[in-house]
Amino acid sequence: FVAVYGVMFGMAYAYLQDRHVRFTMLVGFLPETFVRWIYLLVDVIMVGIGGLLAWSGWLFVIKRGGMESTGMIGLAEQLVTGWDWMIWIGHFYPYQAAMILGGVMLTIAALIKFLDRLLMVEVPGAVKVEG
Repeated sequence: FVAVYGVMFGMAYAYLQDRHVRFTMLVGFLPETFVRWIYLLVDVIMVGIGGLLAWSGWLFVIKRGGMESTGMIGLAEQLVTGWDWMIWIGHFYPYQAAMILGGVMLTIAALIKFLDRLLMVEVPGAVKVEG
């Protein structure tokens, strides 16, 4: 269950670095200015998708967060005998909340990339540094 958090952090981090999975075959044949506008559009769409992911995670937590994972409840009881406050580990909400966090992080990452691309100003005569 905890791996979902790793996926969510990795998704936002990859988006910030512009190293996420995408299909560039078609984009490679287009002019650079058109590609920039396509990436701006994709960033705006990803802001919306991140918001929808956070919202759906919220709905998961509200509707099914109280459900128990029997294996996790048993594990929580075995690991922390006598610590009733640790029983939350056996419910679904801590793991479904990863979608909320992931959606918020994706929204922020896409907004940062959008602003980065939008405000990117070409300086005449400047040397481009790749990397």
